[in-house]
Amino acid sequence: MPDWFPGAGFKRLARIAKARGEHMVDGAFDAAKEAMNGDDSIPSLVGSLLSREGPKEMTRDEYEYTIKWAAGSLYGGAYLRTPSSSSLLGHAPRTHNSAFSLSPAGTESVSSIADL
Repeated sequence: MPDWFPGAGFKRLARIAKARGEHMVDGAFDAAKEAMNGDDSIPSLVGSLLSREGPKEMTRDEYEYTIKWAAGSLYGGAYLRTPSSSSLLGHAPRTHNSAFSLSPAGTESVSSIADL
C-alpha cells in the first residue's frame, strides 16, 4: 500500500514506533556494554550473556543482536515495574538517559525500585 493512499497513516506511525524502539534498545545495549568495562560494573543479563561464547550456529554479530533484542524486549516491557527489570541492563537507564527519554511522565525522578 503506498504511503499516499487514504488510510495508510498507520505506516507513518509504524515507522515512528520502530525508530523509537530501536533508539531505546540500541542506547541501552550500548550503555550496558560500556558498563561491563567500567570500574563500577554491576551484574546484568546482558553482561553475563556477552561474556559467554554464543552458539556455534551463530556468528558473534547474530549472537549480540539476539541478546540486544531479547534484553530490550524484556526491559522495555517491564521498565521500572519489577525488581528483575533493573538487573537486565544494569546501569543503562541511569547512565544513558537519552535512550529512555520517552518514559512516562513522572518516572524520570525514580532511580531505583526502592524509590517507588
